[in-house]
Amino acid sequence: MISANALGNIEEGYQFSILALKMLDRYDQNLLRSKVNMIHGGFVNHFKLDITEDFKYLLDGAYSGYQNGDLEFAGYNILHYIYNYFFSGKPLSEVERECTYHYNTIKKYRQINSTQAYELIHQLVVSLGKPSASEMILDGEKFNKSRILPLWQQANNHSNLGTYYIGTGILKYYSGDYPAAIIAFAAAKEHLPGVLGMMFVPFYHF
Repeated sequence: MISANALGNIEEGYQFSILALKMLDRYDQNLLRSKVNMIHGGFVNHFKLDITEDFKYLLDGAYSGYQNGDLEFAGYNILHYIYNYFFSGKPLSEVERECTYHYNTIKKYRQINSTQAYELIHQLVVSLGKPSASEMILDGEKFNKSRILPLWQQANNHSNLGTYYIGTGILKYYSGDYPAAIIAFAAAKEHLPGVLGMMFVPFYHF
């Protein structure tokens, strides 16, 4: 992950990630599969292959985490699966169905951070489908901005704050409010280290 993202050596990072996956199979290290799959599918694989190739690793990682009691990474695998499903270009109606389908599963894991982040991306999907620009905000029935955003700011949660501001920028851009989009993307800048390797970064630079 560090080699492919922070150091920019994509090929080396990808090969190390593939090696880690092979080591899991060779030494039957199922207790680590959820973590390794999340890193590979969430941060590395899409640098080399189509983003849809991430799905199998993330879904398998979620299942493995649940089976082996690693509920933290089971939740992160589902979260990154939904992130990448969204960025894969699927129709919004299909992405929303997928969000709804997996929501009860991630809630079952009782992992606050991944569940709140999941609610954020779910709200982004819902808001993008709204008919009017005034409704295209990152707040609503899925994500309670007034309750959750201050908690992230207090904890200086760069990952979730990065996704929040970039998500807000995306909404403002597509609603035609370009000045507000610029402000949102500018606010995301300091949080970019928290979304390193994720598809939010190309949208920030776009």
